[in-house]
Amino acid sequence: FILGKYKVNYSSVTIGNKEDLEISYEQTKGLAGGGAALLSIPFPGIGNYLVNGGKGSIFGKNTSPLITTFLAYGLIGTGVYLNIESSNNYESYHNATLQTEIYSFYEKANTQNKLSYIALGSGAIIWIWDIIWTANKGSIDKKNNQKYKGDISLNPCLNNNGTGLCLIYKF
Repeated sequence: FILGKYKVNYSSVTIGNKEDLEISYEQTKGLAGGGAALLSIPFPGIGNYLVNGGKGSIFGKNTSPLITTFLAYGLIGTGVYLNIESSNNYESYHNATLQTEIYSFYEKANTQNKLSYIALGSGAIIWIWDIIWTANKGSIDKKNNQKYKGDISLNPCLNNNGTGLCLIYKF
């Protein structure tokens, strides 16, 4: 289990009347706060991946944070493509001579232009929300890490079997 910035491994095996305990702990190092959010600026979802340990995203606990990356880039890419196509159809609208072509090119250009704004806006919202969510989650983790700092230690001690290590947690 994890307590703040410490990972504690505990295992107990009983064979006959003898119980064998194994306890180990290690300090965990991870990005928290602004560090993880900064990684989400160029790559949405990556900072989220780090603060969540690869589990969960802004779309739920059972989704990969990498979905955020692909979705944000995909929507923005789609928006750019639709904007280019809209410009091409708008130019064709100006060059058309038949009324049916004029109407057709204008409608295509108008629809593609509106859809490009929707796709670009949706991608930007997902990207910005990921940065905010990651910064918030990282900030909470950082506060929790500081909360347990100094409250847990591994010290030598005496027990019934001789010397050993004792995990001490101060409440």
